[in-house]
Amino acid sequence: MFQDSILDVALGMIFLYALMSLVITSVTEGFANLFSTRARALGTWLEDMLGDTWEVDGREQGIARSLLAHPLIRGLAPGKRTPDHIPPETFTAVLLEILARPDERQDRHRPRNLLELRRMVEAIEESPPLRQVLLNLTAESRGDIREAEQAIARWFNASMNRLSSWYSRRAQLAAFGFAVALTFVANVDSLMFANALWEDSDLRMAVVQQAVGFEADTSTEQSGQAEQSGQAEQSGQPDQPEQPDQSDQADQSGQPSVDNEQLVAQLETLRAIDSFPLGWSNDPLDRRHPPKDIVGWLMKLIGFGITVLATTLGAPFWFSLLSWVLQLRKDEKLEDPSAAGFHTAEGAGASSEGASS
Repeated sequence: MFQDSILDVALGMIFLYALMSLVITSVTEGFANLFSTRARALGTWLEDMLGDTWEVDGREQGIARSLLAHPLIRGLAPGKRTPDHIPPETFTAVLLEILARPDERQDRHRPRNLLELRRMVEAIEESPPLRQVLLNLTAESRGDIREAEQAIARWFNASMNRLSSWYSRRAQLAAFGFAVALTFVANVDSLMFANALWEDSDLRMAVVQQAVGFEADTSTEQSGQAEQSGQAEQSGQPDQPEQPDQSDQADQSGQPSVDNEQLVAQLETLRAIDSFPLGWSNDPLDRRHPPKDIVGWLMKLIGFGITVLATTLGAPFWFSLLSWVLQLRKDEKLEDPSAAGFHTAEGAGASSEGASS
């Protein structure tokens, strides 16, 4: 029916955007891990926050460098990598240890009372801004060293929250660039794709089957993870400790947990579908052939723009919408048992779920 065709086209478009969003997220995360962008951002932010970096014999030194080189900080990352997050309590402990005796490497100790802490802060000469900030924080502690340490930890955590916001904006900008590049290279034209789904019923049903199977696989995986978590709680096993809200958590968006191999397999399956309009073609009769006139290129750019803007909404949005549309489609088909197309797609999804289990 006409209404079913519209719903299937919408379902295919949503599925395409969900996969594109996952690919962009994976690429962005891959580049971030490869070039340690979080760790670099944290190091630069600490240098600006502590404001004391200088060069001696060609080597950068200062409180920030000493803090990052401290064993407690280095131990937060494997190997010789720089950590991309620091718990506020660890930052406070290491900072006070470094400030205790800046000219002596041995016999350092944290201040035992607020008076010692203030004397230590007043002795800071490398960074007047840091000295002023710490003096203000200790002045609000009402004579309690623990309150002073907690105030320093809150100051650090607030600064890391600002770093998280800054890093999130940079990550979104990078994801936008990757989306533009991937959309052009793979010729992911939303207008062309929607037109192909509307005109080709076989293609439409093939994409719907893939969407049903993919949604079933991700739902099964999420339910399995929830079951394991529930079993761990019942057995009294401690959960993983929560990490502070810092730069490494800035890009967590709650998207479905999908294995990279599963994602690649789904994309390869979609690409293998006959006449699936992805990529470029040299055949003039193929819809993937480059446009021949200005109007064609204008429509192509509009289709690219729709794809890029859609992927910026993120995978969680599209997967939530995908689940909602699938449920809506299922309810409509249950009301109309004579519609056979849906049962074919549901059967394919069920078989895919059975194979994955």
